[in-house]
Amino acid sequence: MLVVNLFNCLYCFLLPTSSKAQSKMSDRKLKFITPIKVPKKSEIIARELRNRIIRGELSEGTSLPSEAELIEQFGISRPTLREALRLLEADALITVKRGARGGPTVHIPGPDLAAHHFGLVLQTQDTELSDVFRARQLVEPPAVRVLVDEGGEGAADALREVIAKEWDALDEDDFLALTQAAAEFHETLVRLTKNKTLLLIMQMLNSVYAKHVSSEYVATSGQFDNRKASRLSIKAHEKLVELIAAGDGDAATTYWREHLAKVRKILFKQQPHRRVIDVLD
Repeated sequence: MLVVNLFNCLYCFLLPTSSKAQSKMSDRKLKFITPIKVPKKSEIIARELRNRIIRGELSEGTSLPSEAELIEQFGISRPTLREALRLLEADALITVKRGARGGPTVHIPGPDLAAHHFGLVLQTQDTELSDVFRARQLVEPPAVRVLVDEGGEGAADALREVIAKEWDALDEDDFLALTQAAAEFHETLVRLTKNKTLLLIMQMLNSVYAKHVSSEYVATSGQFDNRKASRLSIKAHEKLVELIAAGDGDAATTYWREHLAKVRKILFKQQPHRRVIDVLD
């Protein structure tokens, strides 16, 4: 009997402690549970329409169905639909024209949109323009090597077509057309590698750099007084294409790396610390 009483007392003594321990363990487990955010109906609708655009089911310039049709299709209220459209508009995937003949029109995201946000990030980081050009130095020489190894004469022919545009612009003293053709040459170097990710990076870099060139053009009142430098630049492009066509990967890569280094030194000799924000404002 004594043993039974002692056992009961021991059980009663341990029970609260055990319960408290279990409670503490439960509290500790709860701390590791991340709250789940349940998406709103408008977010779900926006995601569905966004996926249709990205998958190509809705092409550039396509008008979305009328408001009444979308409400019926998704079984939602007008405020919910309008909030979903505002989300898509914020992503620049649609533009909404007001009025009786208005409505949402689809836009496919492209390099310009990416470049806009890319430029904003560079601005917030107080990035210098020389840093942007340095990125081009890191991208283009390896791309040249790929063209020699994989592109061959076909790559050289494509680049020669762009060089012809440069000569035409120079002959016509069209500075803006020349800078566009020069940018196209650099972009084509990367496009011919058939690497979409690298191409987008190059397009964003070119977009920021093109604004730098345009601002210089405006600052000089559009005076085209740099024919000699432009001619030398085009000649450098021709030299590179000759090396690519000849299949000399080492020489082509080295030549282009050294050429870009010289250009960067000349471009930023007067304003070595000019920032991206000075151009994009």
